[in-house]
Amino acid sequence: MEFHYHRVVKRVNIKTKGHAKIFLADGVSELLGFESGEIKGKVESPYIADPNASFPLIYVYCDLVESQIVGDIQSPLLKIVKVEGKDGEKW
Repeated sequence: MEFHYHRVVKRVNIKTKGHAKIFLADGVSELLGFESGEIKGKVESPYIADPNASFPLIYVYCDLVESQIVGDIQSPLLKIVKVEGKDGEKW
């Protein structure tokens, strides 16, 4: 899957291949400019992406990694990404 941010229009394109799909929960969907729910194929966000919308951190989960303790549960956490910057800054 691919994520691409367009600086001029401030929107995110998500592209999945094959049977892959992404489920965006509230907060993450707002961060990327989408409604919450399932994304499949090639889709551009209908809203402007806002890195300051909801979270200071993004937790990336993947069912291809072994579960580890996260808080009080075990979860397949791949990475934690800190959300930084202001509108217009390079990522």
